[in-house]
Parts: sequence; structure tokens; C-alpha cells
Amino acid sequence: MNLIVTMGNRTNAKRMFANIHPITMQKLGLKPGDFIKMIGKKETYAIVWPWPEIQEDQIGLDGIQRKNLGNINIGDSITVEKADLKPAQKVVIAMENIDIKGYEKEFRNLIYELYNGKPVTVDDIITIEIPIYRPLTSRVLMLRVIKVFPERYGIITNETKIEFSSVSPDSSIPRVFYEDIGGLDDAIRKIREMVELPIKHPELFQRLGINPPKGVLLYGPPGTGKTLLAKAVATEANANFIAINGPEILSKWVGESERAIRELLKKARQNSPTVVFIDEIDSIAPKRSEDDPTRVGERLVSTLLTELDGIKSNRKILILGATNRLDMIDPALLRPGRFDRVIEIKPPNKEDRLEILKIHTKKMPLDEDVNLEQIA
Repeated sequence: MNLIVTMGNRTNAKRMFANIHPITMQKLGLKPGDFIKMIGKKETYAIVWPWPEIQEDQIGLDGIQRKNLGNINIGDSITVEKADLKPAQKVVIAMENIDIKGYEKEFRNLIYELYNGKPVTVDDIITIEIPIYRPLTSRVLMLRVIKVFPERYGIITNETKIEFSSVSPDSSIPRVFYEDIGGLDDAIRKIREMVELPIKHPELFQRLGINPPKGVLLYGPPGTGKTLLAKAVATEANANFIAINGPEILSKWVGESERAIRELLKKARQNSPTVVFIDEIDSIAPKRSEDDPTRVGERLVSTLLTELDGIKSNRKILILGATNRLDMIDPALLRPGRFDRVIEIKPPNKEDRLEILKIHTKKMPLDEDVNLEQIA
């Protein structure tokens, strides 16, 4: 059966679950906890779980599963069928450029704890959340399954032999997905249309004779998730991500700030598809004024405008800017062909705050008396 991919239940994110409507599960002869085979650009496996909130022709998957299917987009169609999996005898996992010497037992026990009874396939990405060990700088690690014996897929059990390889996985393994963001569903919908489509399907714009947006400006109060949203959209679009804080570009030497902007866009062109994120963009693109004796602001804005105008529509490069002072941005940046899409990121309301709390506490052993709705 073909089903349309959508975002899954956030409480099941990164747990190898796929959400399907109960009626669709009956049509496929599935029970909660059964294994399913999913075929997109690649194939992977999951544990099926009912979710009445989803439509009958949809399947809810998290960002990791969409990556494992071959960077499938939300809205794409995949084939789903019931699967009969056997326990894997051995699984080899590639670590992400870290040295775990002396911690192999701890990592092995974590994988047994998190993935006992879960299906894995060769080339799958899996995640583990760990205490901070001495050689590590991140609590959440993205690992890649590089071998499964005796077949390419199987179920991890306590009898499965877990081995680690020094072969590093792809350095572009993502870390932030839409499921990690709470309360920004409307902004996610808008930015997907403006960023994912131009980067993943530029031929659609060429066929329609429409120029895709070169820049998108996110504005709203500090702490509303603008940076997190920028990282997530780059991850979902499978694009390189270059982030810089606006004030970091500024230099006391004449011409150095302008050179930094040109180098930033040059790097983006060399590594396309690329999402360039400039935080606090108002610091390098303020309104031009004759009262500025140094003309630094005018030179910076002129350089940024020149670079934006020089980006070809087929280069798969998009500039994301973020600011909490929209009134400070030079109007020339906001005309069509530059930052011609503006998205307001509003402070979360009560429902949004509850969603955010659920995301951040889903792995916490909360006391039964804790009422997240009251806290929100």
C-alpha cells in the first residue's frame, strides 16, 4: 500500500515507531507493535503504532526515518507492507568521529537498552543520548549502521553482538528535525514551501518560469526558535548549513567586513546546496543614513545586495536571516529578489508551551503529580 509521509507523533520521535491510522492498520493486517517494511528511495523498517489523529492515507515518520528512506520529503509517497523480521546475530555501528576507547561496554549497554526489540537496516542512522563522557562534546550522537548479519536487516536483541567500527559516517548527519521544534507548525509549513522546494526540486520553478526566493527573513522576539528552525530546515532539505552571527562579520579594518560577506557567499556557492543563516542580520544591514560618517553600514548593505543579486536561481543557495528588529533592516533588502519572504515567529501561546514541554520532558522520569498543562 502507498501512503503519504507526514510528521509523526512527537512523543514517538527517534524511537523507531511509525504512526498509521487504525483503519489503515486493519487493511494492512497489522497490530500495534508489528514490524513494517517501508520503501522510498531506500528501504528501512519500523514498529507500527496506531494514531487516530492521522489521515487514513498517511504515515507519520520522524526526521531520522525520513533520512533513512533516502531523504524523503513530507508529502512524498512510500510503499508500506507488513514485515517478518528475525533477530540479528551481529550489528556493526560506525561512530561519528569520536574515540570511545575504554567506553565500549557502556556504549554497548546503551544500545541494548535503547534498541532491544527494534529493527535496524544497513545504512540506517540511529541516535543515542548519553551522559557526557570525557572524549565527547555532545549528549546526542548520530550513529550509522554499516553491517547487519546474517541479512541486511534484523532485530536487535540481548543476544545480538554489537561491534563498533572506526569508519566514520557522513559528516553531514543531521541533528535537528521538525519534531524537535514545538509550537512553530505554521512557520514550519511556510518555510518548507520557501526553502525545501527550491533546494530539492528547482526544476518545478524552472518549469513554471518562477524564480525561487533567494532569501527568507525570520523575525520575532529573542528565544522564539528562529535559529533552531533554520537548522531544522537545512537538515530536512539535506543541505549544508553555514551559520554566522551578524556582529562576527564586523571588523575594525576598512574593507574586512565586506570581504567576510563575499567569502561567506563564495563558500556557500562552492558547497551547494547550502542554507546560509545570518543571525542578528540587522547589525550588518541597517538602514543607510547620511549621518554615518564612516559609511560602514552603507558599504555592508551594498555588498550584501550585490552578493544576493549575484546568486543564480539554479545554484540551490538560500540565505536565511534572523532579527528581532525588523524596523532596523534597510528597505532595499526586503524588495523582491532579495529577502522577499518574511516570516514572523511569534512567542508561544499556552498550547505551544505545552508542546515544547512535552518535547523536552519526554525522556525525563517525571513524578506522577507533575501536571505539564498547569506548568504551561
